[in-house]
Amino acid sequence: QSRLPRPVARGIMDMDTCCIYFCTGLSSFGVLGLLFMGALLTHGGEWFLGVSAEQAPPAAAACYLGAGIYGLYLLVCGMRLKKLGSKASSEHLDDEEEM
Repeated sequence: QSRLPRPVARGIMDMDTCCIYFCTGLSSFGVLGLLFMGALLTHGGEWFLGVSAEQAPPAAAACYLGAGIYGLYLLVCGMRLKKLGSKASSEHLDDEEEM
């Protein structure tokens, strides 16, 4: 049995980890963008987005609904990131104990 520590690959992500980070970033951008567009439509900026004045309220409601859906997705991705972080820290502790 060798007493040398096992080499630990750092900086390499598996596909699940990469997807979790990508989805979290995309969801946060989606929430912010849709909230901005919803607020713009709510406060008379429909001309900026090319929406008619009578279509602005339903378009704003759709933006807020979309932001809510992205927010739920962001919450799920955040929980997966937290789980991934706790798993990685426990593996790191296990590696230190083996030395």
